[in-house]
Amino acid sequence: MTQAFNLSQLGNKVNSSGQLDASTGLVNITPVANGGLGASTLTLNNVILGNGTNAVQFVAPGATGNVLTSNGTTWQSTAVALIPQIQTQTLSAGSSTWSKPSTGGYQFLKIQMWAGGGSGGKNSNVAAGGGGGAYNEITIPLSFLAASESYTVGAGGAAVSTNVSGNAGGNSSFTLTNYLGGAKTLQSFGGGAGVAFVGQQTGGGGGGGILGAGQIGTTSTGATGGVGGLGYGISVFEGGAGSTGAGVAATGSYYGGGGGGGTSASAAGNGGAGGTSYYGGGGGGGSGGQSSGTGGAGGTSKFGGNGSAGTTTATPSAGVTPAGGGGGTKTGTTSGAGGAGQIILTWW
Repeated sequence: MTQAFNLSQLGNKVNSSGQLDASTGLVNITPVANGGLGASTLTLNNVILGNGTNAVQFVAPGATGNVLTSNGTTWQSTAVALIPQIQTQTLSAGSSTWSKPSTGGYQFLKIQMWAGGGSGGKNSNVAAGGGGGAYNEITIPLSFLAASESYTVGAGGAAVSTNVSGNAGGNSSFTLTNYLGGAKTLQSFGGGAGVAFVGQQTGGGGGGGILGAGQIGTTSTGATGGVGGLGYGISVFEGGAGSTGAGVAATGSYYGGGGGGGTSASAAGNGGAGGTSYYGGGGGGGSGGQSSGTGGAGGTSKFGGNGSAGTTTATPSAGVTPAGGGGGTKTGTTSGAGGAGQIILTWW
């Protein structure tokens, strides 16, 4: 064709304003150097990336939920890094197994464990309160656990309805199969029982420690309170000692349970108050004396359960779950039961 013919045909593609109709008047792909993309088609729903003087590149959407992220050099479609939600579960008294989560990207587990509190004694003369259960905890990688691990949550010491000493609280434990250096069992120990005896001074039950259970007190003119459970020889991990004498408060603790309150054989003697604790259970209070004495107050706890107050004629309440010691009583229907232990698992 002649140049004149080509120019006349090109003129047919120009509008009245002198603008060229690109949809019909252009041939071939416009190169990047001339302001084009260097591509004849644009992939559906892809993101366009510059590529220097070369044809543009594309980033496909990828999987559902992906986002466009930079790797410091270019852009890419990547999955969102999910932040695992914090999950929690409370395990009640008894023995069973717990299965660690196999999905969700969880990395760590915190185990918070309380043992059972001891129950108070019952006697028509005097009776002591039970010690509180101990507390223990650990935060570990979930890899320290097998797929399924066994655990035991200690029960609270059962209340008594006859003139006898109370019952010790049960111990709690959780197995860590893949712990560093070999399998390990995390434990906490129950509070000692409140002792009961005719015509004698009584010592309250010792609070549980993280290495040993609280002990029952003694009965005599110079009675001693139950020794608190062991805890590495460090007082904050040991149970509080039970008290003796009229109105004498039991020893408190931090991770161990508070000691139970004792009482005097004196007719008007008041029961000793249960020992306090920060994480462990509070100790139960001792009963009132042989006639007009009043029961000792239950020990309190910041994160564990409070111990119940001792009584003279009424029936004491149970120690509060987790780990509170039960109060002693003279003539109540039953003594105060110990609060049950508990395990709280938190993973994220």
